[in-house]
Amino acid sequence: MKLKVTIVAAILWACMLQGEGFKILIAAPVTTIYVKDSLCAIARALINNGHQVSMITPLVPNFAHKNLKVIKIVPKLKFLQNVNLFTLNSSILEEHTTKVLAATAEAMWEGLPMRREMGTFASFDAVVIPKFLNELIYPFLDDFDGVFLTFTTLGAEHYAVSHMHGLEVGYWFVKSLLDGPYVGSHSLTEKFILSILELSDHNFNHSKVHPSASDAIKKYDSRSIDFEEYEEKSRLRLLDGHWLLDGPLAHTPATVEVASLTARDGQPLPDSLEKFWRSNSSQGIIYVSFGSYLKSSFIPTHLKHTLLQAFSSLPHRVVWQYDGVDLDLPANIFRQKILPQQDLLGDNRTLLFISYCSASAMREAAYHGVPVLALPIALDQHKNAKKLEALGVAKILDWRTVTADQIVGAATELTTDKMFAEKMREISRVLRDEKERPGDVAAGWVEHAILHREAPRLQLPYGPEQLWVLGDRDLRMLWAATAGGLGFLLGVILTMIYVSVCRCIRRLRHKEKSE
Repeated sequence: MKLKVTIVAAILWACMLQGEGFKILIAAPVTTIYVKDSLCAIARALINNGHQVSMITPLVPNFAHKNLKVIKIVPKLKFLQNVNLFTLNSSILEEHTTKVLAATAEAMWEGLPMRREMGTFASFDAVVIPKFLNELIYPFLDDFDGVFLTFTTLGAEHYAVSHMHGLEVGYWFVKSLLDGPYVGSHSLTEKFILSILELSDHNFNHSKVHPSASDAIKKYDSRSIDFEEYEEKSRLRLLDGHWLLDGPLAHTPATVEVASLTARDGQPLPDSLEKFWRSNSSQGIIYVSFGSYLKSSFIPTHLKHTLLQAFSSLPHRVVWQYDGVDLDLPANIFRQKILPQQDLLGDNRTLLFISYCSASAMREAAYHGVPVLALPIALDQHKNAKKLEALGVAKILDWRTVTADQIVGAATELTTDKMFAEKMREISRVLRDEKERPGDVAAGWVEHAILHREAPRLQLPYGPEQLWVLGDRDLRMLWAATAGGLGFLLGVILTMIYVSVCRCIRRLRHKEKSE
């Protein structure tokens, strides 16, 4: 009898807790698969804590739950859809971004699922919005009285720092730009170059992204949108970063690192892969993937044949995520359009991961302790590859000039030199030894921001003049010296012009008098 009473009491208590849960909106109308999966990890943790979560997304979440409501939007063009990374440049990215924002705005304002939810935003206790390319959601927050939080991926965290309380001071901090050329400790010259690159990156956001978002919104909402005013309202920033992989980053108490959200333990491999493994003797598995967005038709022909020649020469079982059927594969290569990446990385027979080194690839390889042979192509991939190389767990090859012998040589070194695997396993142990899963950490801070009404004690209590003091002193001095030098040079040039003009005037007057 006592046992029954205890069980009933526990059930009633659980129901009470569930009833007292918060309502949280995760709004990501523009997203990538990696960001979507990261947000799903946060959503799952929030739901496990008894809260209700709604997600605005163009992509299907990787789990379902009765307390997860999906508000699906269907834009005609998604971010990075049909983008050839091999030919990507700034102008193509700018044009693609403009089209994506326009298509997403149309899907949001004209799509039935979103129209049904337009009046419900005020009912949420908190809203989490990815920082980059999701400005379209801001007009819906006008009547929102809850807590506004941002999720920021590495390479965009300078936006989050720069916009805290409206302080445009990100240039004084040396941070990890999306495609910055340096990792680790920086010389003064490298700091100066990074600050210039950050100015350029900041300009892209303000001169390209914001105008494109504004144009897309104006078609449906005539109000003038001040994006910076909305961005200043963010009270907590969840940063996809980890000190072990990314090094120390300059941020404030209101920024919480929650990296490797998508990493999970591996599951047994499918029967098709097990059959492939047993079909022949092998020294181990090499897993090859260039991500979900890169179609086989985008890969240059010379690179395809170089990869095929190299893989054919390796004494390993090569498992290649490849959606084409245009290659005649030897017996040691298994091809499939979609492969269970984390199950393969989590299998102790996998010795090497050949990848273009996206953020998800970098973090999942580190979590599972598998060394990486990186062939970075675009965006943040070069930066990610350099981070792993600096940690001594990866080698980098240039896809433009790589040869089959170079691939075979690098793969052989990475699989036979135990130093690479030992260093990567040590990183894996540290990541796995975290006391809380990253999703649980993120969920805890979301709850903190709600319970403490916008977490006022995490906010900076001072203005830009004090915040600058926290920046890099040498970099500030170099900028001051550069500005002074340019000012002096400009003064000299103007003085020379003034003297030359005066001389010309005197000569003309003298000539007139002589005549």
